Parts: sequence; structure tokens; C-alpha cells
Amino acid sequence: MQTTFNPYCIPSFLASLLLLLLGIFVYVKSKKSLVNIIFSLECFVSFLWQFSYGMMYYFSYNEKVAFFWMKIGYIGVIYISVFYYHFIIEFLGRKKKE
Repeated sequence: MQTTFNPYCIPSFLASLLLLLLGIFVYVKSKKSLVNIIFSLECFVSFLWQFSYGMMYYFSYNEKVAFFWMKIGYIGVIYISVFYYHFIIEFLGRKKKE
């Protein structure tokens, strides 16, 4: 089994760590604020995406494991735009007019 280190995983791991820390920091700052909760969820799904791609690069020597991490990453990618939209709506205070 080939186990060479792939340096392309380092930026993904650093970005994922920063996203996770930012999400935790914002959530701890005000746990009851809906804007903070949604932003923390946005950071978490972005963390999931970046971390899984880092793992994909790290395990690039094993095609099946890398493919597994790529599929996990797509779970995060799907929800990034959903939480981003919800965050913008809450942040701007726009509500549906009836």
C-alpha cells in the first residue's frame, strides 16, 4: 500500500479548522440569536466540505477511500447555499410580506 503524503490536503485542513473555530466562536458569543445559529451552521457545513476534501487529498492513494470522502463533501456543498440564503434573509431582517 502506497502511503505518500499529499501536500494538497494542508490548505483544506487549515481552512476547515478556521471555519470550525469561527462557527464555534460566533455560536458561543450569542447562543440565542438566530443569525448566529444560522451562521454557525453555515460554518459547520463549510467545515464539513473543506475537511472532507482535505481527507480526499490525504487518501488520494486509495481510490475507494478518496471517493468516500468526496461523497461526504457533497453533503456539505448542498447545504452551503441553503444556509447562506437563510443567513442573508435573517441578517437583513427581510420577512415574507403577507
